[in-house]
Amino acid sequence: PNDTFYEMKTHKRGSIFGATIYYILGIIAFLLNTYCYALPFQIITPNTLNPSTVLAATIAALGVFILCNYLVSAINDGEGTFIDIYKLTGYSLLPIIICLPISVGISYGLTLNEQVVLTLLKTLGFWGSGIILVIGILETHNYTFGQTVKNILLTLVFMILFLIICMVVFVMVDQIKTFIETIWKEVKLRAGWY
Repeated sequence: PNDTFYEMKTHKRGSIFGATIYYILGIIAFLLNTYCYALPFQIITPNTLNPSTVLAATIAALGVFILCNYLVSAINDGEGTFIDIYKLTGYSLLPIIICLPISVGISYGLTLNEQVVLTLLKTLGFWGSGIILVIGILETHNYTFGQTVKNILLTLVFMILFLIICMVVFVMVDQIKTFIETIWKEVKLRAGWY
């Protein structure tokens, strides 16, 4: 992965289109992992959690991670551009793209006693993607390992702050909408339009 991310940064290897394909495949693999296991292994069903909610949350989490990582790296003298971070995050989804569909597929031939195989494949997929992402951040921003850990922790903190700010804005907009509706109803009542 080191050489790959170095080539992406210095020789502009990889493309936005390729990374976007990886994002699409990664999101499909995650949705398969969430909803498509054989019945004995199913935890979440479309009745308990709406697939469109999971899809929107996954896309939002990836987008916020890319944005926050770019902002943190810009503050901490990282060398990666926004496009570099977009590509490295997309390409780091490869273990998820490979392992999760295989896990879903073989779940239809396994028994509950063999669930360890599914757990191993899922763990391999998520940890593999995480390790590749850390290596990508390290290489793209030209950080030391300590700086990379600091960058990732700050990115997670900024993601949480971003989520809190979005929730506050959503509540404020909802309150303003309710206030305007109340005023409009009062105006209609006083004017005799009801």
